[in-house]
Amino acid sequence: MANNKFGSLSIVIGSTLGSGLALPLIAESNTVLTLSVALLFYGAMAGSMDVAMNTHAVMLEFPRVDHSGLFLLIPLILFYAEMQRIGKL
Repeated sequence: MANNKFGSLSIVIGSTLGSGLALPLIAESNTVLTLSVALLFYGAMAGSMDVAMNTHAVMLEFPRVDHSGLFLLIPLILFYAEMQRIGKL
């Protein structure tokens, strides 16, 4: 949802900065509660980075659409055929 609104680049930059801010919090935590909160924040930043990068990869994977509106799956089909050929060796 946020990826469509803000774009994957801004999500990746924000989550990278958030991860960088979370690391000192993890290192300097004195109690289990502060460590838990810092790890929760770090996990949220890592998860948002993962989702943003995967969403961007999917958008780059199939950018072309033919006239009927279907994705052109030629690269995927060629990859599958090549893996079958390699498997027969």
